[in-house]
Parts: sequence; C-alpha cells; structure tokens
Amino acid sequence: MTETAVETRDQKIERQMQNTPLVAGAGVTAIVPTDIEQGFRLAQWLAGSGLVPNSFENKPQMILAAILQGLEVGLPPMAALRTIAVINGRPALWGDGMLAVAQGSGRLEWIKEEIAGEGEEMSATCSIKRQGDKEVCTRVFNVADAKLAKLWGKTGPWTQYPKRMLQMRARSFALRDKFADVLGGLTHSAEEMRDMGDLQPSGNGAYVPAPERPTRAASAEAEATTVFGLVDQFGELVYETENVDDYAERLSALLEKMPTLDELEQLWENNEGGVKLLPASRADDVKALHEGRLVELADIPENRTAEAR
Repeated sequence: MTETAVETRDQKIERQMQNTPLVAGAGVTAIVPTDIEQGFRLAQWLAGSGLVPNSFENKPQMILAAILQGLEVGLPPMAALRTIAVINGRPALWGDGMLAVAQGSGRLEWIKEEIAGEGEEMSATCSIKRQGDKEVCTRVFNVADAKLAKLWGKTGPWTQYPKRMLQMRARSFALRDKFADVLGGLTHSAEEMRDMGDLQPSGNGAYVPAPERPTRAASAEAEATTVFGLVDQFGELVYETENVDDYAERLSALLEKMPTLDELEQLWENNEGGVKLLPASRADDVKALHEGRLVELADIPENRTAEAR
C-alpha cells in the first residue's frame, strides 16, 4: 500500500511561491495581484519583510485591505502601503498620498500651496484647478482654525511641525471638495483622522471638539503629558506614545534598520525634535546609536561612492 503525503497549507504556499512567476508587465513597473489569492500571498510575504510601515508588520489581512483600497484609487501595492494609514479601523491617505492620487488621475491641472505669516498669524492656503472646471478651488486653514479645533499647541506634530500640519489641513480640504470621486471615499486625510481622536461627530458629518472628560484630582504642579510621534524616513507618522522608553526603543529599532546613509539621516531629521524631549540619559543613548550607525554605513563602499559622486 502506497502512502501519500498530505501537503500542509504552508507547503502549498511555498510551492506556489516557487512555481508562480511574478509578472510586472512589459516594462519595469509595479507587481499588481490579479485575484484575491495572489493578493493574500503578496500580503503574507510583505508582512514579515521588514519593508512595510510598523503599523502593518505581521498583519497580512490589514496589508491586503490597504492594497485593495489602494488599487481602487489607482495606487500600486507598495505605494498604497506607504500612503495609507488605518486609524480607528478606517483607512485614510496621508496628505502626500491624497495629492498623489489626484495627480495620478490626470484631472489635476495645477496646485499652488502657500504659508503666510508667522506665529499666531500663520495661515496655509491651497489652490487647485481641476481640468474642465472654470473656477479655482481655494481653501485656507489658519492658526485660529487650529485653535478652534483644539489642535494648536497640542503636543506632537502640531508642536513639532506646525507649518506642515497647517499645509496638510488646507490641502485635504481642497482635494476633498474637488476630487471626492477620485479619492474613492478616502476624503479625510490621515493627519485629520489622527487628530479626530480628540473630536466627536456633530451629527451633520462634521467633527467638533469633544467635551472634556472628568479626570482624577491631580496636583497643580503635575507635569503635562508629552506625546512622542515616531516619524519614519518617508515622513509618515507611524506611531504615537506617551511612554518615553517605548518611543526611544522604537526609534532605536528603526535606526538599526536603515540600510543607507540617506535614509538614516532622513529618519534622524524627522525625529530629532522628539529626541530633544527625551530625558538626558535616554537621549544620549539614542544619539550614540545614531552616531554609531553613521560610522557603520559610511564604511559601506556603495555609500562612500555615492558621497564621492
């Protein structure tokens, strides 16, 4: 009697990976799954690759959902994972992702963004022209608007990068009003969705500041809580925490992962403000790691060649 080995699920996936060619089209372009099985296999590979944002690591189902959402608005898989964030169970595009989708549609004639004023008088303006429209759409978001939404002075990106946050809010308003069809329902930017953690729906589709929650009696001298925002080398906010050690460890892990000097320096530039808020001992550890990685990557021939050029 001949015994037949039963192929396990993992063995089947491995066999399919070996026997199924990866087709990227006629030229050098993105690899796009053509059915749900291919999509899930791709998501499984990516989940443990270390090449996806931290929020997607070891989460193939979430990766697949982001890929499918991206395909609906014209984003190839890897671009979707870089530009889509899942916040409170709802997908959203980062501000740069919203602009990329509008530009990729071929319907954006031009966009102009400006930051005017300083300090309390600062305002961001975004003007866009959609092909076929006679009128220009202009939206403004200023410090007064940010204060009304209880965003101005809020610890995290609003304190570290106030100009950028005003710019992203004005941009998302303009793109939402003129490209709702192109954005396929992703009409609130990830920056907005993140901030909505402190807002509540008003009943008419808008969001308003939530009433303050009762808090335990605390000493008037108690220090205000600092929220650390971890920003990756692509400029994406990938994690927020109030825990000093958690932030330092996650940033250190990202520093260890950077494969090139350019990416290392971009990551450091994006998080230098957060490092300055760390206790001295913790900050020194992270700075020492950064300096060590600079030396390590500088010794790689490819990096030396790039610098020489």
